[in-house]
Amino acid sequence: MVASIGGWWQGKALWEVDEQHWQRWLVGLSIAHMAMARAWIPRLPQGGSSLLILGGSAVIPVPGASLMNMEQASLLMMQRVLAAEVGDQRRIGAEVLGAVATRSRNWVDPD
Repeated sequence: MVASIGGWWQGKALWEVDEQHWQRWLVGLSIAHMAMARAWIPRLPQGGSSLLILGGSAVIPVPGASLMNMEQASLLMMQRVLAAEVGDQRRIGAEVLGAVATRSRNWVDPD
């Protein structure tokens, strides 16, 4: 089972984020991933796999994307907790994707 749920939010510093954005981008997306885990983990066959697709903001802070940083980091920890809890019965993984180096990004050199 592969879960890629969500999108991207960016625009405010952490202390400027309002309740509506907290609920949608942090709480809502975390609950969606948890619902997937609750539905699928018990149904995976012995030795089955579950994979979360996460962004690099799970491990690298992105200024102005505070909610995404926190949500992605919490999902990475959710993957680790699930893996520890299922032990050898099933495989629980996460693929953490990074930025694509293009010429439009000033901080990388695609060449």
